[in-house]
Amino acid sequence: MRTNHLLGNDINFDHLATETKNYTGAEIEAVCRSATAFALFKDCDLENLGPMDKKGAKTKKPGNKIEERKVMMVDFEHALKEVKPAFGMDDDSLQAAVSGGIINYGPSHEKLNNSLHAFLREIQNSHSTQLLTVLLEGRNGTGKTALAADIALKSGFPFVKMLSPT
Repeated sequence: MRTNHLLGNDINFDHLATETKNYTGAEIEAVCRSATAFALFKDCDLENLGPMDKKGAKTKKPGNKIEERKVMMVDFEHALKEVKPAFGMDDDSLQAAVSGGIINYGPSHEKLNNSLHAFLREIQNSHSTQLLTVLLEGRNGTGKTALAADIALKSGFPFVKMLSPT
């Protein structure tokens, strides 16, 4: 895109790198394609769709020729709202899940917490275990999400997926 002069001058690559820290290569490609689509179609009249020639004949706006369009930072921002990573959760959501802290309420909690930390150590130290799925089950409001978020934050892994019905 840069080589073909399709990027606007306002692109902040450092910001994009920070915002896509949990994105795979395919997901980053999807963000780029989505941003391109936003750039190409942002001024289209959806009520009057039809063929548009390379000279922008459908619209009378200056600078609306397809070959003159550039992908701007706002297009990437729209794309980031649309394309979400398969793995990952922003740290704010994880922090919010443990905002009250984790309180050891007895032997059963201690046993569960020790098991979760053992799973964490296994995946951190193992050369063969690259992915680990853990299902925590129990009644609503018993702290399952908080425990999962606490382990995710302590893991330091860039790719974490936490599924919760809420």
